[in-house]
Amino acid sequence: MGNCYSTANLEYEQDSSPRSSVSRSSSKKRSSIESFKTERRCSQAHPSIWLSDSTNLEEDVGRIQLQHRLLRNAWNADFIAPVKEKLQSGIRVLDIGSGMGVWVCERAAEFPKSKFTAIDVLTEVTAKPLPPNARFTQNTLQKKLRLDDKMFDYVYVHFLTGYFTKKAWEDLVFKEVVRVTDSGGWIEFVETSLMLDRAGPITRKLLDATFAWANSRGLHMSLYSQLSRLLESHPHIKEFKRDTRSLPIGNWGGEPGDLALKAYLPLFRITKRQNMEFMSTSNDEYDAMLEKLPNEFNEYRTTFTTYRYIARKS
Repeated sequence: MGNCYSTANLEYEQDSSPRSSVSRSSSKKRSSIESFKTERRCSQAHPSIWLSDSTNLEEDVGRIQLQHRLLRNAWNADFIAPVKEKLQSGIRVLDIGSGMGVWVCERAAEFPKSKFTAIDVLTEVTAKPLPPNARFTQNTLQKKLRLDDKMFDYVYVHFLTGYFTKKAWEDLVFKEVVRVTDSGGWIEFVETSLMLDRAGPITRKLLDATFAWANSRGLHMSLYSQLSRLLESHPHIKEFKRDTRSLPIGNWGGEPGDLALKAYLPLFRITKRQNMEFMSTSNDEYDAMLEKLPNEFNEYRTTFTTYRYIARKS
């Protein structure tokens, strides 16, 4: 099996390095963390990316992996586009917003006849090997993708809320997603609302600070609410469907609620610095608020909504 790597071509290679797996994993993790930090710093020149400026790789890794598990449990599926039979026969798949590569690794192993390309702003952030029918490449989506028109039969896009301005999303990202999808191909968007329903006073205060900081940088925080309009008005979208799931946060919601709590709390930790600035609060005061959140979620029976859109290109 080949390792995660960053490349601009479309070859699917295997790693033939004679180095031991332990040495390769250790060096990969060190280079990944340094790359991660560098990309965070470089992103400051591009205000359309990064809801968080955290350089805590472990924090972000854990959060993204939990999001993946949470969505799988909520939907009882890893995708809802009607492409399973095609995946079994062999098609070309693009995963945008791949993060740690969990989704693409699992799907590539599940459907060995299909070829998978995953892109994200990070590069080589996981030491987990990719199956030989998958490859990973870095791309900030700040400009046109180096991919041909109609190159993929299925494009899976997830967790882009908070990474782009409204203009960048509509004028570049959305158009690029449609452009690289083949005629008759399927697009699937997966997003989670950062707004919480039945939120308590501490939760509202933290969310207000998070949104205030995001708005100051022009970041688009309600991407999920714009997709219906964009899909409906696009001349090359033949049909689309929208579906939602409401999920509990906190142990009042049982196992799903516990999982959501573990996935959501890191958001407020990785946005701590900017939230403290907008809230004019001290480090100790902020930490004290976070400690109270689990009980507040239970008291108010807080929930959030996850969205899926599937669309077919004409």
